[in-house]
Amino acid sequence: MNLPQGVLDFKGKIKVFWQNLTGQDNFFNELGIGLIICLIAIGFLIVILVNPNGVKQFTNRFALGPGNSANAPLPTPTPVPLPKGPREFGVSGGGDNPQISDLKISEYDPVIGQQQTITVSILDGQGNVTSVNLVLKTDKKTKTYPMSLSSGTAKRGDWSVSLSTEDTHNYIYRMVITAKNNKGQTSNVDPIFR
Repeated sequence: MNLPQGVLDFKGKIKVFWQNLTGQDNFFNELGIGLIICLIAIGFLIVILVNPNGVKQFTNRFALGPGNSANAPLPTPTPVPLPKGPREFGVSGGGDNPQISDLKISEYDPVIGQQQTITVSILDGQGNVTSVNLVLKTDKKTKTYPMSLSSGTAKRGDWSVSLSTEDTHNYIYRMVITAKNNKGQTSNVDPIFR
C-alpha cells in the first residue's frame, strides 16, 4: 500500500518524537518543542470551543483595566454607631507648654446641621496662651475653627468653639487641637474617634 508523502512525513515525525520521549535522542530538539506547542494550542482551542464563558471569567481575573474583577472596589464596611450625648476625655499634648487636657464634646455623634461645642482646658506655666485652633476632619471635609477663651485666664483656662456640623463622620472623625503661647511654644493633641 502506497501512502501519500505527507502521511509518510508525519509518520516519520511521530517516530522521531517517540524516540525523543524514550531518550534515544535529545528531547529538546525543534521537532519535540514544536509538537508540544501544537498540542498545547490544540488543547486551548478545544477548551475555548467547549466552555467560552469559563475562559472569559478566567482571563478577566488576570486582566488589568476598568471594569474587571481585579479592579473592583472593596466593599465599604458598615460604620459602628457612636454613643449619643456629651463626652469627656482626658488628653495630653506633645510639649511642655501649653499643656492641653480635658477635652469635652457637647454632642459626641451630631447629625448634619446640629450644633456641637468642643472645649479644652489649657494650663501654661511659662507664658500666656495666645491662640487655640481646632482642625476637624470628617468623611469629606477638613476645616479649621479658632477657639476662644470661654472661662479662666490665658495661663489656666477653658477654650471653646461652637460649630454647626457640616459633614458626616461615619468613617473619619478626627480632631487636631493646637495651642500657642506668647513665648513661641506650641503643643497639640490629636484625638481620633474613627
